[in-house]
Amino acid sequence: MAKIDLKDMKILYELSKDCRQSLSQISKKVGLKREVVDYRIRKLVRTNIITNFITDIDETKLGYQRHLVYFAFQNIKNEDEIVNYIIKHPFTSYTTTSTGKWSIILDYIAKDLNHVNKFIDEIKTNFPGKIADYFVTSLIEFKHFNSKFYNIKGTPTSKSLKHTKHKIDKTDLELLKILSNNARAGYVDLSKELKLSPNGIKNRINTLVNSKIIKSFFINPNKFNLGYELYYIQLDLVNETKQQEKDLINFIKKHPRMNAYYRPLGQGIEIIVFVENSTELRNIILELRNKFANIIKIRDTMLYYAEDKGNYLPAGVFDNF
Repeated sequence: MAKIDLKDMKILYELSKDCRQSLSQISKKVGLKREVVDYRIRKLVRTNIITNFITDIDETKLGYQRHLVYFAFQNIKNEDEIVNYIIKHPFTSYTTTSTGKWSIILDYIAKDLNHVNKFIDEIKTNFPGKIADYFVTSLIEFKHFNSKFYNIKGTPTSKSLKHTKHKIDKTDLELLKILSNNARAGYVDLSKELKLSPNGIKNRINTLVNSKIIKSFFINPNKFNLGYELYYIQLDLVNETKQQEKDLINFIKKHPRMNAYYRPLGQGIEIIVFVENSTELRNIILELRNKFANIIKIRDTMLYYAEDKGNYLPAGVFDNF
């Protein structure tokens, strides 16, 4: 666990809300000089507290859909080869290795189910006899709460945007590809790479935000270096009403230790929680059982070994548009 202080936490909190904020904007909010903020951010990157600066891009606006894929491995002495293959795949997004039945769980960005099926066949062909089981489901909804890790109470930010329609061109795609996993890239650097003026780059980013193709800019921290353990809780819903499901979702949104939820097609709700120890996890499970005993059954709870790939759109989405 890396050592960070309250000022670092405040900087991380601000970057989690909008990692394209300028150093001057952040310095005013955290009460430090601009140069000090710059030094601290660089140190947070160097010490692997910040792993990625991510642009949250709506893949549906690019003609893609997000799917959850689960693999259980067998007959493998060293998982690194197959795990690295999956991580580097051009359509793989968020990946985690875990305990329990599933060896790896990942988000796969695909045009359609045939696209996903080709990926499954590719894995089975390249690693014959190594896949004991797999499962694929489309995502109805998913949400990550990027600011919860820092224990900073702040006013939620909501930008009032005039929604505009926008037809993406080749330059937009090149810009999105760069920003996807490098959200703090500066206007000058982007202008040199894309052969546009800095102001032209700024206008394009604003247009992509206003058209909701870009949903937000955030950081992906190394939760383990922040001192947390991550667990994946799979819930089955039983005889729930729409209001009860809504109450459960609101509970997840407000809970200080629930980082994300997924709603796979026909598979209940899956929650990512971050805790300091197993006792804290047990208390969260008891909370769920006590509050929603009549509508939930806990199907499985898995400990994450690692988040091997951040939640950003992979290169294949842009290269095959």
